[in-house]
Amino acid sequence: MVPLLIALQLLVLHRPDGGTLYINPGEIAFVAEPRKRPGSTLDPATRCVVFMSDRHFIGVMETCAAIKQLLER
Repeated sequence: MVPLLIALQLLVLHRPDGGTLYINPGEIAFVAEPRKRPGSTLDPATRCVVFMSDRHFIGVMETCAAIKQLLER
């Protein structure tokens, strides 16, 4: 019996508080620049919002351009 190996490459991103996130790129629906609005719940250090396929979103410190570049690899 041959063992089945699945290689999962995770993206390493960073929360605005400096914490590390490991995200499955296959679960990313799209990324968008944050809208700076009064009363926004996003941290002011958020440079990109990552929308996941499960309808959750995550604010990160990386730019959307940098994340798109990582996704193209």
